[in-house]
Amino acid sequence: MKRIALILIMLMPLFVVAQSAKIQGVVMDTKGKPLPFVAVVEKGTTNGTISDSVGNFIIKVKQMPATLSFNCLGYTALDKTFNSGSEKVTITMDEDTKEIAEVNVTAKHGRSRTENVIIGVEISKCPKWQKCRL
Repeated sequence: MKRIALILIMLMPLFVVAQSAKIQGVVMDTKGKPLPFVAVVEKGTTNGTISDSVGNFIIKVKQMPATLSFNCLGYTALDKTFNSGSEKVTITMDEDTKEIAEVNVTAKHGRSRTENVIIGVEISKCPKWQKCRL
């Protein structure tokens, strides 16, 4: 009886490892171009990764089935559930048609402000050999 209990205890880590899986794939836009730097997060956990410069990602999830959340600036967020992690998947993200209305610039020490920025350009019609004032 003690031997059976000892064998079961020794095999226990194998069952725990078997529950996790690796999901890999590529993230693309609707035109078929790869999307770099897409945040891929296992929903309900802090487990995540970012797609590389050509849209490839690999994430080891804690248990199957797993729901992954895909987020990228300028694209609509997408949640996808996976039942197995054996095959390579292709994720297609739709462009977000909403425009950014304002930009919030946050400086050191937690201060923030929102401003309209105006950029001005002045062209000088002064010959190169003269010293001119702008």
